[in-house]
Amino acid sequence: MVLGGVTSLRVRPGSAAGLLAAAWAFALGFGWRSVFGRLELREAGERAANNEPDYVLPIIAGSLAVVAAVLLWALWLAWRQSRATA
Repeated sequence: MVLGGVTSLRVRPGSAAGLLAAAWAFALGFGWRSVFGRLELREAGERAANNEPDYVLPIIAGSLAVVAAVLLWALWLAWRQSRATA
């Protein structure tokens, strides 16, 4: 997604900066549900349906943080481009 979005920023007259931000927001939604769904199961004292090990949750939470940071970057790119064309 990043390579396609950065490449599209060079295309004129328009680019896909907004589409890139939307794609990262979509990915953030899946990650959010994945992390907090597992946290809800843990609080209820249940295990995941596939009996995954406990170390998976911190990995997914770390990935969620990375996706959130990239989403902010993509939003900034879209905002910067909207200001340049206005």
